Amino acid sequence: MCTIGFGIGTESTSLLHVDRKPGATRKFGIKKGMFLRKALQLCPQLKVLPYDYQGYEEVSLKVENILQSYASEYNANLEQVSCDESYMEFYLPMNTRDDIMVMIMTMTYNFLN
Repeated sequence: MCTIGFGIGTESTSLLHVDRKPGATRKFGIKKGMFLRKALQLCPQLKVLPYDYQGYEEVSLKVENILQSYASEYNANLEQVSCDESYMEFYLPMNTRDDIMVMIMTMTYNFLN
């Protein structure tokens, strides 16, 4: 059985996002970013789970708000690259940046759990 974490969309033209158990899909030649139609040709018994766009967007916005609050408080530059990737640039001593990083990670973890 070939199993992946989730696929983005359910149409044959959708791109596949292989997230979980990459070893299980690698032996079939399935790769991240592959079209779903091709992945299903390589592994017809492939299980593709639906993507929760609304849930992902809600979490992304809440995490962005957490990051924005720290960026404002510490006069940092925040650049959101995508819904799941952001960069922050601080002009502070290293130990202060480490403390802020731990605070952000803790706040985000507590929000998600």
